[in-house]
Amino acid sequence: MEYHIQESMIFLTEILFSGGIPFDCHASAITPHHNFLIQTHQKNKNERDEEEETEKKGNRAVFSSILQPHIVTPPSSPTFATSPSPPSPAPPYTFPPLSIGDTSEMKHYDISGTTISVALFTEVANSKELLELMQAGTLEPEIALLNASLIPDIFPVLAAAHKTLVSKSRDSLTTRTLHSELVYNYSGSKHISESLKRCGISDSTTYVLAARFNASEDELSAMKALIKGKEIDLEELEGRANKSQILKQYKITGVELGISTIGDAITCRIAARDAL
Repeated sequence: MEYHIQESMIFLTEILFSGGIPFDCHASAITPHHNFLIQTHQKNKNERDEEEETEKKGNRAVFSSILQPHIVTPPSSPTFATSPSPPSPAPPYTFPPLSIGDTSEMKHYDISGTTISVALFTEVANSKELLELMQAGTLEPEIALLNASLIPDIFPVLAAAHKTLVSKSRDSLTTRTLHSELVYNYSGSKHISESLKRCGISDSTTYVLAARFNASEDELSAMKALIKGKEIDLEELEGRANKSQILKQYKITGVELGISTIGDAITCRIAARDAL
């Protein structure tokens, strides 16, 4: 009896590790007891396979529900002859530009009580001079100069500006100045020098976005005079953006673009950087 149990255990072990009947096992050596072990093992294996497949389907369903945008349909309101229709809610996350003097294509936005003025330039011919002035700390007025080819729309810039103002209010700027902090925050990275290098301007940059916080009218005029280029409307950001460079810089995947825009993807990285 003891021998029979040992033999059965060895036989079952070989089945479990090899996935089938041992190679040196002849048909004549398989007893009814062995057949029972094989059938039991196969039944258990089939049950496990079914459970795993069910679990995979469940995981795929959960993952798909996460990736799909959640659309909430509001309940229909009762109709009354004398009741006017409720006003449509304003779209979320909008920063309507302010009107400050005659600044041509320049736009001004209010962020929690602080104004940021933004202008877009192409065909810039003095990037090398501007970069040298910034590095020497003698750029007047102090402004943020970003590589505009990495900016698909203005919203991520405003998100980076908000993050910059929060850091200022907490006396926790990472860079030397408020405006270099804006460039650093736009990168979505924790590497300061690389962030300023990639998202700021270089000697040869010809497409530039300039920004300044709480600028006076004189500073706005001086800001425009600093940059030797052609000022264009911010609406051109999307069409001029280098999308392949943006995807590489921010490591944006095709799956992510299936449920959001490039601007949203950049904004998420700006917001989540300190939490990663």
